[in-house]
Amino acid sequence: MFSFEASKGYRKTQTEYESCVQSFDPSAISVFLQLHPFHIEALFQMITFYHLQSNYEQMELLLQRLLYVYQISFHQEFSVLRTDARLDYSASPYNRLFYQALELQIEILGRKGSSRTALELAKVLLGLNPGNDPLGALFLVEYYSLRSKKVNFM
Repeated sequence: MFSFEASKGYRKTQTEYESCVQSFDPSAISVFLQLHPFHIEALFQMITFYHLQSNYEQMELLLQRLLYVYQISFHQEFSVLRTDARLDYSASPYNRLFYQALELQIEILGRKGSSRTALELAKVLLGLNPGNDPLGALFLVEYYSLRSKKVNFM
């Protein structure tokens, strides 16, 4: 069982980020991201902002950066491809953001017509916590298996 945790340096920037959020101004978060380009919560806020505006190009660029930040912070024994690596959704807010980022990536892949890749990523999402399945990844697996004509997806 793994979990993401914030470093001391990250926690120091958190108060600055929270003041940007309190301003209710997306441009304040954008300026904050220019100073701290790998802040997870700020990236996710801007991804959500662009998603609501249907600006999928910017959303995808920021989502790629967010997933890269998560990828470089993986523990050396953690691999999303291992069947015994678990990530508890409720253990930390960073775990929840990781799940939501993967779900958005699946949506983007499906929108681009990459149903097979979306299926494989949905299986990864389901494999992180198969007993709980907090985001309904099983439905995504079924949907993309039908869409990619891979009914026997296991």
